[in-house]
Amino acid sequence: MKKRLLLMLLGGGLQMALAPVSAQTCRERAESLVSKMTLEEKASLVSGQVDGFHTAAIPRLGIPSIRMADGPQGVRNKTRSTFYPCGISLASTWNPDLAREMGRGLALDARARGIGIMLGPGVNIYRSALCGRNFEYYGEDPVLASAIACGYIEGMQQNGVIATIKHFAANNQEHRRHFVESVISERALREIYLRGFEIAVKEGRARSIMTSYNPLNGYWTASNYDLVTTILRSQWGYTGLVMSDWWAEGNDRGGAGSTKHVAAMVRAQNDVFMVVTDPEHNSGGDDLTAALTEGCLTRGELQRSAANICRFLLQTPAFRRSIGRTSALDDQMEAMAEQDMQQAAASGPVVKKELPKAIPQDISELMKHWKSILSEMGATSKVYLNKAVTSLGNSSDLILMFDDENAYEYLSENRAGCMDTLASLIEKRIGKKVEVTVKKNNSAVSAKEAVVDLTDMINFDIEEEN
Repeated sequence: MKKRLLLMLLGGGLQMALAPVSAQTCRERAESLVSKMTLEEKASLVSGQVDGFHTAAIPRLGIPSIRMADGPQGVRNKTRSTFYPCGISLASTWNPDLAREMGRGLALDARARGIGIMLGPGVNIYRSALCGRNFEYYGEDPVLASAIACGYIEGMQQNGVIATIKHFAANNQEHRRHFVESVISERALREIYLRGFEIAVKEGRARSIMTSYNPLNGYWTASNYDLVTTILRSQWGYTGLVMSDWWAEGNDRGGAGSTKHVAAMVRAQNDVFMVVTDPEHNSGGDDLTAALTEGCLTRGELQRSAANICRFLLQTPAFRRSIGRTSALDDQMEAMAEQDMQQAAASGPVVKKELPKAIPQDISELMKHWKSILSEMGATSKVYLNKAVTSLGNSSDLILMFDDENAYEYLSENRAGCMDTLASLIEKRIGKKVEVTVKKNNSAVSAKEAVVDLTDMINFDIEEEN
């Protein structure tokens, strides 16, 4: 607790060791990067990656992938985190300073997990008591909502994590939340539904915004030029990143909505469509290439969004950390993490000094090195290895069994080449070639297979930064 308080105080008053890059310099660097990109790289940059909530990377140009996580009550996405009060509880305090402290603390949790962008806070207005996201919003008054949001954003960004205000805009009911159209007069839109976003941009200095799922007055918000370019960027002076909600739809005038209408989103300056499994090869089948060929989207419009993304990335603390330029807060956090590890190593109990002789030697070796294997793979979720099974008919077969659903999915489904990497790392440790399969612990196991229960012998968390 004392360490957390010290970090919060340090971060709150910290002047980053790296002086902020001027807007002019940042714009020039972003334009220089875009000028070096191929058309395919520009197209891939405007799509986020489904694997672990990342922005797309272009390694050839040194553009890293920045990791995101859901908020706003804690750091979600397969990792443990402090659970903070929900939005309506925070708003009921009428205390922006408390929201600022909460933002600072949440940012420290995020940074410890390699997160550079948090997807929160939500500043939609309570229009319906049945809205399923009301718990994370800040009430029915746009001025109160924006005051709490500004404190939250300022605190989080003081500690080097970008806050994302959402869902822009007028997404206020649960029934058909992804599709229902909001038809709102200009006055009501400006005075009630956009007011909180406007103040968060102008006074809270928000640098990332997520559009919403719904159409607004005829256009899906992710492709709504009047909303994103005219109001947000031109009238409010916003220069940050705009991303869609996950698998949101877009449309052209009079057309139906579709997740493939990314060209309309780019034209509106919704810079990043979230999400695509493989942006480099257009696995989502978006219409960017066709729109460029047919003249429905200009190269200048695509370059504009690519430049918006690059300018945003260049200004993020996560980008500076990715190239080794750290701040005093980074050094402080690293020193405390090292101290925590040393204390844990010195005081932790020894669970087992020796494994029973009944366990085959290859599994014994695997267990000794299991944590380092997962660490090399970049595992960030809680991964329990509960049972290992060797086939009596073929000693090169190794079946790993997991109680934890996330662990099973992490290793078997969610990472391209994950199993090959796992097999090679195991081979490196135990000194022989193996064929690896993973199963859930309730999977049927052949009677011919010898099951070795490892539950009491290995039980630890893997929480390494990517």
